[in-house]
Amino acid sequence: MLTTEQINFIFHHVFLPPKLPQECDDNEEHIQCLLEQFLKALNHFSVFSSNEGITTKLTACRKAIQGLLKRRDQSGKFDKSRVWRELQRLAREPGVVAFEIRAQNAGVLISNDGSDNMAFELFELAPDASTVMATIGSLQRSFFRRVILIPRHRYQERSFQVFLVNIFDVLDTEELPGAIPTITKAGSEVPEIRDTAHPRYVTELLAEILCALGQEEAAQTLHKNTRDDVLWKKCLRPWRRSPLWLLVRVMLQRIL
Repeated sequence: MLTTEQINFIFHHVFLPPKLPQECDDNEEHIQCLLEQFLKALNHFSVFSSNEGITTKLTACRKAIQGLLKRRDQSGKFDKSRVWRELQRLAREPGVVAFEIRAQNAGVLISNDGSDNMAFELFELAPDASTVMATIGSLQRSFFRRVILIPRHRYQERSFQVFLVNIFDVLDTEELPGAIPTITKAGSEVPEIRDTAHPRYVTELLAEILCALGQEEAAQTLHKNTRDDVLWKKCLRPWRRSPLWLLVRVMLQRIL
């Protein structure tokens, strides 16, 4: 049975009611709970599908959510062996694997559509605080501005998969220069931890590395109206809507 805290977390981040917390409520256990409940709902929904094409897409959605659930340990860090197994599985069967690169505020979708290429789609997750606070109503956003195709034979190479596992692990935890916004206090620049990181180390650096190994193609841009908020009262970090929940919604829209 869900606890009151878990129910509140899901309610706040999924439905975004008028009354929200006034401080950051990040909690690895609650994030896992949100994914588990969403997976249960997806399983129930799949029972009513009689269309083979839709059933195949829903199966891809379920596997992608299961991957998000299983790849992190209790501390929230990537389990590198599980990440590697996911990458290997994707090489064998059509589907999508989604990654939230937390420290870089970035999402990565890797998809296998059965062709000779694997598609990498890289994008920003949470918008910066000033944009959210200046927006009335929904924020209109565009995703998948860059899509890079990697030949299947290159993707299947052990060295390439080891590279992906290691760079995802580093970028997920390391706060890197030039990505974290800064403010001036007492004449010195200090990190502005209340804002989001710029995803350039994923959307620019990693993208350019992948382009050198494959080729970039014109992206089929996905437009989405999103809602977020920046709320804080006597706290260190503000409440923001879960970037993982945004990743899940974008991933589902791309698959379906």
